[in-house]
Amino acid sequence: HLVFAREDDTLSFLKGQGCNVLLDHDCTFHDRAGIKREIGGCGVLEVFRNDDEAVRRRTKVPVADRSFPYDHFLKTIASCEELHTDYLHTAIIGTFMGKNVTLYPGKTNKQKAVWLHSLSNYGCKYEERI
Repeated sequence: HLVFAREDDTLSFLKGQGCNVLLDHDCTFHDRAGIKREIGGCGVLEVFRNDDEAVRRRTKVPVADRSFPYDHFLKTIASCEELHTDYLHTAIIGTFMGKNVTLYPGKTNKQKAVWLHSLSNYGCKYEERI
């Protein structure tokens, strides 16, 4: 069986396990159904984790969260000019829409690793501090 990894850390781990593995982008890069470039918008949208994967629990209520229906969530991202998030797929969607996106770390290295392999080539920024 052939396995695809979305970043170098997973690629190295799986190769060490003896897997037949290749490096590719996150699968979201291959299926952009419903995600259109939405130039413009106004304001700053913050979408941060408040669960076990959060680096720091946020005391304020987030402007948006992932519990919205998907189409509403896409419209919410489309309406902003700037997006700050520690959700990897939210950053990918915002980047595809042409938003000014800053991705922040989570408890694992996946955000930074996928940013290094993929998102950095599309204009997304990465900030170590949250």
